[in-house]
Amino acid sequence: MYGNRNREKLIGGKYRLTDSLGEGGFGAVYRVRDEHINKEYAMKILPYDHGEILSNEINMLRALEHPGLPSLHDVFTEGNKIFIVMELVEGETLEQYVKARGKLSIKETLYISECLCETVGYLHSRSVPVVHGDLKPQNIIVREGRVSLVDLGGAMKMYGNSQICMGTPGYAPPELAQGKITTESDVYSMGKVMLYMLMGRRINESGHKSVQKLLRMYGVPGKVRKVIHKCLEIQPEHRYAGGKQLKESLTKIKMRKNHFSGMAAGRIATIFRISGILMMLYMFLLYKYGESAGVSYHLEGLYIQKLYLKSLLILLAGFQWDALSVSSYRTAVLECECSMIVTEYEGGNEQKLFI
Repeated sequence: MYGNRNREKLIGGKYRLTDSLGEGGFGAVYRVRDEHINKEYAMKILPYDHGEILSNEINMLRALEHPGLPSLHDVFTEGNKIFIVMELVEGETLEQYVKARGKLSIKETLYISECLCETVGYLHSRSVPVVHGDLKPQNIIVREGRVSLVDLGGAMKMYGNSQICMGTPGYAPPELAQGKITTESDVYSMGKVMLYMLMGRRINESGHKSVQKLLRMYGVPGKVRKVIHKCLEIQPEHRYAGGKQLKESLTKIKMRKNHFSGMAAGRIATIFRISGILMMLYMFLLYKYGESAGVSYHLEGLYIQKLYLKSLLILLAGFQWDALSVSSYRTAVLECECSMIVTEYEGGNEQKLFI
């Protein structure tokens, strides 16, 4: 770690260390200022013993150019360290963003996820696919109109199924324990990131059943649950093949209409109940006064039977809509309670960036 004594020292002859931005998968990340052009950057400092691993990856980073990725500014060695200097992306990390606001809405989660999939899909679509290897909320920067994926110091080209990758517990896929990494590994981490946004906290539960139960409790729609379920498959080949395929599935969900609110379902239930009661009343009047009105008993009996069956079906439909209304209200109350539990207010700022 670079301490206070290094703040007065220029790194590489021109970079002044000003602040710590955190720890990455391979090393520490700092805010630095290029004294020659008076501009700030993010600098990742890595041990030199990773030099052989990173030599090809540095060339790979130079070739990457995407709005969702920070641009590479400089790479050099000094002493026993490797220094990677990249564009400084201002904004909140996704972790800070969620902590300040609580769990995110379905709409906002899908928006952020699609932006990330666009960037991850770009990495995966290179002639030799590039795997980020450490997708997590701390490596995602959000600000109005932009979602960026940072900390590419540990990204690597997928030359084979066996690579050295650190990952982060809670977000790293199971195959990393065997030293295997593929584009599907990033998809698994994306599933965990989506869970984090929807739950407002990191989910430690393991197993599809427990995760799906939590998502249902939080009122997450079935098609969203299905996408997350596929992302979190234990076997990589059962997941989406990469960011592009995951984005396609998320876009289809985004195009769906909003679900009925509890109030709308309650109103529909009331309409069905009133219709069923009126039909029952009409049936009773027809039964009592139909013969005196000259209606054939045979025809009257058949008609009354049909009315009776229709009114029963309408009343049953009313009860079904009423149950949906109650379920929607319970989900809304649960969501409010969960948000109150998991939300940590920072300066009273609760405004969402993506509306």
